[in-house]
Amino acid sequence: KGFQVTNPVLYRLDSVGDGTISVILWSGGTIVVVWDGRKHVDINMFTYDDERKYADEFVLRFKQSQGSFVTSLRDEQPRGTGHVLNFLDDLDGDVTPRANPRWA
Repeated sequence: KGFQVTNPVLYRLDSVGDGTISVILWSGGTIVVVWDGRKHVDINMFTYDDERKYADEFVLRFKQSQGSFVTSLRDEQPRGTGHVLNFLDDLDGDVTPRANPRWA
């Protein structure tokens, strides 16, 4: 099936300096894309789904559609310690009960 955004609402601001800000809202999350009008793009993606592969697929599709972009930093939130888990696959197949994992 892959990553899909159904019934999105798109907001785009073109009057921000030399670049643009695009916001996509849908029932599964949000995506904010900020372009400085030159060479820099920031993408902030939030989904209710805990599948890392969807974020990977989105980045791949974005790069394919926009040309020669290179990922210089990828930050998955939240960062921290104390049994914080971002994705289900962070368990690495460990199905034994954990001591109170905190889901991001």
